[in-house]
Amino acid sequence: AALLATDGSSPRRGLAEVVLAPDVAAQLLAALAACLVVGRAGDRLSRARVSPAWRLLDERGGPRGPLALPFDGDGLPSRTLELVGPGELRERYATWREAQEHRTRPGGALRASYHTAPHAGPGNLVLEGQPRLPESELIASLDSGFYVTSPAGPPVVDGARFALQA
Repeated sequence: AALLATDGSSPRRGLAEVVLAPDVAAQLLAALAACLVVGRAGDRLSRARVSPAWRLLDERGGPRGPLALPFDGDGLPSRTLELVGPGELRERYATWREAQEHRTRPGGALRASYHTAPHAGPGNLVLEGQPRLPESELIASLDSGFYVTSPAGPPVVDGARFALQA
């Protein structure tokens, strides 16, 4: 994928403002959410800095999902998990067994079929940002930055850092 700065020149290395197209943001959030499983991410991810302007929820039983499920893969009632709250990581996915081992609340179990054991992971991710801005306003607010419409590769989540090749 080729990148051009908003003034048409080649990008310089370093930090820059970036607006992600919805499809690109979805890939990045799915990769991040997959790391939010009890016992997998370790302490490095728990120290990650998070903007207080957004929340990441998994609403597998809520009305905003394409297929609301009354129960999770463990057979427990589905509930909304607040994975990322204002400024911090909040909950992590855990099957009933993992929750017992790590002394936490279960939630987010998935089961591909009844022939397989449940595993924890993302189901129906919902991103809430404050303030809510239309895509056109976000792009117009970029003085010097990038609007990423197609990534050059899959997202990379490594400890407290997650990256997207553009």
